[in-house]
Amino acid sequence: MLNVYIAQFVNLFITVLILLVFVRALLSWFPHRSHNFLIDFIYKATDPFFRLVRRYIPAAETYGFSPIVIALALELVQRVLLGLLNFR
Repeated sequence: MLNVYIAQFVNLFITVLILLVFVRALLSWFPHRSHNFLIDFIYKATDPFFRLVRRYIPAAETYGFSPIVIALALELVQRVLLGLLNFR
């Protein structure tokens, strides 16, 4: 029974992280105030992922593939964790 709650939490947590990654990617297209609480939260929550990926995959000319790589990696982690939690 506890595995179900843990699986739901993991699913929700990683889904929210993926959403924050895409919101951050969209925010990079628009000017915004740097002292907005919500924007600061999004950047602080996603910075570790972006720094890790950008260390190994530099941005191409005008396109950054970091959000796609991060989303795919998080999706993979989500599937692996949910698979482990459901088979116990």
